[in-house]
Amino acid sequence: MSRNAAIGLLICANILWGSSYVVTKVALAEIPPPLLATLRFSLATALIGVVLLWQRRRGRQAGPGLSLTQMNRSDAARLIGLGLYGISLSYLLIYWGISLTTATDAALMIICEVTFTALLAVLLLGERFGHWKRLGISMGVCGVVIVVLSNAVGGAADRSGLLRAGGDMLIIAGLFCQAIYSVLGTGLARKYQPLALLAVTNAGSLLVWLPLLIWYLASGRFPAISLPAIAGVVYLAAVVSLLCFFIWFSALPIVGANLGAVSLLIQPIVGALLGMILLGDSITMGLTMGAILILLAFYLTALPDPVPESRSESLSG
Repeated sequence: MSRNAAIGLLICANILWGSSYVVTKVALAEIPPPLLATLRFSLATALIGVVLLWQRRRGRQAGPGLSLTQMNRSDAARLIGLGLYGISLSYLLIYWGISLTTATDAALMIICEVTFTALLAVLLLGERFGHWKRLGISMGVCGVVIVVLSNAVGGAADRSGLLRAGGDMLIIAGLFCQAIYSVLGTGLARKYQPLALLAVTNAGSLLVWLPLLIWYLASGRFPAISLPAIAGVVYLAAVVSLLCFFIWFSALPIVGANLGAVSLLIQPIVGALLGMILLGDSITMGLTMGAILILLAFYLTALPDPVPESRSESLSG
C-alpha cells in the first residue's frame, strides 16, 4: 500500500468513526442504550470471528504479532477483563450519555479519551510528554468544562440542559474506562495481532451482552425495531467496530503515529457537523467556544515535541 493510499484510508476511517455519533443517536430513538450496545458488540464479535476463520482458511497473516491460537491463558484472561470494562462498561455509560445529550456533544467529548490516555500513560507507564501535549490537554479540559457548564446553565429552567450536561458526564466516564483499556492493553497490543485482540476483548464483553440479550427476550422488553435502526446496528458493528479498526491498524504503520494522531481531529469535526446538519443540534456560544478549544487541543496533542539537542546527538551517534 502506498503512503497516499494509506492516508486516504485513514481519512475515510475517521470520517466513518465521526459519523457513528449520529447513527447512534438515531438508533437510540428506538433501541434502549443497553440493548443497542448488546446488539452492536454481539454482532461485531461474530463478524470478527468470521474474518479470523476466513483468514485462517486462506492461510493469510492477520497482521504483525502473535495470532489468536498463540495466545496464552493469562494474556487471554487479561484481555477478557479489559473487554469487560473497556467495552462493556464504557459503552453502557457512553450510550446512556448519548441518549441524554446530542451527537455534537458526544463527538466533541472524544478529546477526553485523548486526555485520559495521556495522563494514565504518565501515571501507570512512566511516559512523559512535552509542552505541546501539556498545552493541548489544558485546552481540551477547558473546552470540555465550557461545553458541559454552558449546557447545564443554558437549559437549567426546564432541566433539559441539566440532562444534557449529565449525558456529557456519562460519556466522559465511559471514555475514562476506554482510556484505562488502552493504557493497560498497550503491551498486549504490541504482542498480538490486532484482530486477535479485538476478538478476545469483544468476546469478553459478551459476558455482559449475552445475559442482557436473554433478559430483554425473556422479559418481553425487546422492542420492535425498524429497518433503519437495524441498518444502524449493522453499520456500527460491521463498519465502525470492524472495518475502521482494520483500516487503522493497516494504515498506521505506513503513515506513522504522528499523522495518525492528527487524523483524529476529523472525528469531532465530522460528528459535530453531522449532528448540526442532520439532527438539528443547537449551536450556542458556549458550545462554539468549547468546540474551538477542543479542536485546537486535538491538534496540539498530536504535535511532536522537539528532541533535546543532547538526546538527538546521542541517537544519531
